[in-house]
Amino acid sequence: VALDKLAPNKPLSLGILGSGHEASAHVNAIGTTRSFTSIKVFSRTAANREAFAAKFAKQLGIPCRAVASAREAVEGVDMVIGATSTQGGEPSLKGAYLSKGQCIGAIGSTLPEQWECDPAAMAAADLIVCDNAEEVQHGTGDFINARKAGVNFEGKVFELPDLVKGKLDAKVKAAGITMYRSAGTGLQDVVVAELAWRRAKR
Repeated sequence: VALDKLAPNKPLSLGILGSGHEASAHVNAIGTTRSFTSIKVFSRTAANREAFAAKFAKQLGIPCRAVASAREAVEGVDMVIGATSTQGGEPSLKGAYLSKGQCIGAIGSTLPEQWECDPAAMAAADLIVCDNAEEVQHGTGDFINARKAGVNFEGKVFELPDLVKGKLDAKVKAAGITMYRSAGTGLQDVVVAELAWRRAKR
């Protein structure tokens, strides 16, 4: 939903960081609202990224290729999906790779010790939409490390409901780089709702 609102309304070239379940799920989900012109994928294990590229080339009938670095996956694409959970190492998505006009979906880092986007990437985003701004800003390594590095988020962090209601339309239009930073709150809501339903049924 967030990326549908943030991304250019056109067929997209896509760069994926990660080749696991989350990465596959996001290609399928975004594909319900956008068509893709091409996909580039990078993950640490060559066999995994090759298998990912082959799977989606066959499924979508478009060029999908595994690349040897995160930089190569990110540079020159319309949308970047970060579906990694870098822990105790270097962040995979760096500001040096980004360019004006890109839309980023960063969903891999959901804990303080996880670090997917470096401070330069967080600084480069002109508009950051979160599923839960309080949780994401204070509970994810991306924000924690960016703040330590002196990145100022004043006036550029908002929540998903405001985006959906159209309150951020002018900001989306003016932004050079947009980002959706998720901590998985939607999934948590679904799980809690199911638990409540099962308990009420009992």
